[in-house]
Amino acid sequence: MAQVEVSGKSVTLRLSKLETIFAIHASPVAQIDHILAITPVKNFWKRLMIGGLRFGTAIPFIVALGTFWWFDSKSFIAVYKNEPGFLIAFKDGKYSSWKLSTSEIPAELKKYLVLS
Repeated sequence: MAQVEVSGKSVTLRLSKLETIFAIHASPVAQIDHILAITPVKNFWKRLMIGGLRFGTAIPFIVALGTFWWFDSKSFIAVYKNEPGFLIAFKDGKYSSWKLSTSEIPAELKKYLVLS
């Protein structure tokens, strides 16, 4: 399962070797100061947050892994089954957001957490 790691002024979505193969992409990296907000999501599949043109692997309700384009936005997604996770929105950079199944985000990023 992908994990968020903070190193200096950058944040990395660390992928396992198997995830890298199925995502057809190495672990994405972004600048911390590009983060707009981090929002918890209980189930990405219920909210129709996964869709569009993809470059990677997707089996509905099982796994979505890779780069997804939807109109004018581009997201990196690492979502598994109905596991909860986080949507990390960016103001600049390669991706407009990361969507990932994980139970925890690093303490350094908690200030960006938006509870709805």
